Amino acid sequence: MTSILKVDKIQNSSGASIIQVDNIKDSANNQAISISGGVATFSQTPVGAGGLQLLFSQATATNASSIDIGATYINSTYDSYYVVGNVKMVIDGVQFYLKLKSGGSIVTGNKHGYDLTNGGNGGLVDAADFIKFNYSTVGNAIGEGVQFQFFMHNVNSTIYPTFISGFFKTAFTNGAPEGGIVAGGFIAPSYALVCNGFNISSSNGELDTHNIKVYGVV
Repeated sequence: MTSILKVDKIQNSSGASIIQVDNIKDSANNQAISISGGVATFSQTPVGAGGLQLLFSQATATNASSIDIGATYINSTYDSYYVVGNVKMVIDGVQFYLKLKSGGSIVTGNKHGYDLTNGGNGGLVDAADFIKFNYSTVGNAIGEGVQFQFFMHNVNSTIYPTFISGFFKTAFTNGAPEGGIVAGGFIAPSYALVCNGFNISSSNGELDTHNIKVYGVV
């Protein structure tokens, strides 16, 4: 008979643990969960559990022209994603851009749109090559830059355009803080574009220290 639950030890209530398990398998001997050093590793993404699945994590002090996340991470596995990160700029007084990808390439031709809310000020842009995550320009000193989080929805839909909703906090040239809400994505006529990635850059084309995490929404 194939083992479903392999138990190494059972202890009484005065011990450190009651049951110790190192493997959980199904009836066909397929590994489901392995436990080592107190860490449980799932062989597949849990179904029906909900929550977030970490897909990508990067932290670096190396300059980059952009942060590019492609179809390896943004694909048909999930229809919604959560992204959180920080970016410091190389040059003072620049803009922070998010550009969506489709078919493996950054979408151009003014097919993005966005609306910013910052201190009661509006920043509606009907069509652009990017989604902006700042109101005033962004500073490049330590402690400045952009801190952001956003959800991506409908990335696989051919009925509703990909939708971005999130928040940002920036500091501009004199270090003064700003914060705002961003809502954007593909504009309505581009509803059929399947989004399979995104690109983060600045208006001068260079980023300094940055870190970013991408989660699939289960």
